[in-house]
Amino acid sequence: MQDTRLLNLELEMPFLLLALGFLLSVGFWLVGMFTKNFQGYRWRITVVPFAFALMGLLGLFATVRFKVEYLSDWLANSPFLNSHFEAISLLIFLFGYLFFGALGCWLAVRIVHRLDDEQTLKTLYTVLETKKQD
Repeated sequence: MQDTRLLNLELEMPFLLLALGFLLSVGFWLVGMFTKNFQGYRWRITVVPFAFALMGLLGLFATVRFKVEYLSDWLANSPFLNSHFEAISLLIFLFGYLFFGALGCWLAVRIVHRLDDEQTLKTLYTVLETKKQD
């Protein structure tokens, strides 16, 4: 019987990380809503774990396809790299997950930063107007 532990790890781990990212986002949202220290950053800290996990998953799919289409034959036919085929594959997949996850996280924070600043400015203007009326 063939050993498929690495294949199961490669297939199940990104989806588990996506679920963990969603749970962390909900937890950070609750922390951001009910604490004074993180209230100015609530949307940024909420979007980071989920965006990293989602974009990492999509990046993993992209690197798997890239490896299968372009690198598998070369790695299998190379006499030096043939013995390290699974380790190199795992490194390629890990690099794709981390690179695209960080890229998606950065993009999500850049988008949400504007929304967070607009909300903060609206709140500050509302407080200023109530202070002027008193």
